Amino acid sequence: MNFKNKDLANLNVRKAISYAINRKVLCENVLKDGSQVVKGFIPSGLATSSCGVDFRKDSGDFTSYDKAQAQDLLDEELKELGKSEITLRITYGTDESPMDVFSTYLQNALSKLDGIKVEMVATTKQDRIYNKQKNGDFDLAVTRWGPDYGDPTTYLTIALSTNSNNYGKWSNSEYD
Repeated sequence: MNFKNKDLANLNVRKAISYAINRKVLCENVLKDGSQVVKGFIPSGLATSSCGVDFRKDSGDFTSYDKAQAQDLLDEELKELGKSEITLRITYGTDESPMDVFSTYLQNALSKLDGIKVEMVATTKQDRIYNKQKNGDFDLAVTRWGPDYGDPTTYLTIALSTNSNNYGKWSNSEYD
């Protein structure tokens, strides 16, 4: 998500987007490639504590599907923002499977919410990363990240304000 977008800078809009994604349907009925539902930023099976507890289990669940909650959050924020609708662009690489399928799912899921209009921006992976994301020319970018090593920091450092892969420009001094 691009935090320079005023609509996406709003916490409830971001929560609405997250609640609108049925990860079980996405994994089992759309991707159908063995993908597993994630309950937070760190997937299960990446790292365990010295007591043998999976980091994902130890850190709790942070995602769920709830279309009604998504709509309520969106309605509340649209009213506060004085808008009847927001438009979001989903940028994805057409040469990146399964990003095209995922993007279509995301477009459909978000379009089921009253008050969100979705535009698709199809490009190549290289253009998405090195032009659009690098220059902040996106609202939502469909991408992926594979762990470089078996520790949660392989994901958690992406959100540091100084990380060059933090294309959305999320910044939090306490997190840093």
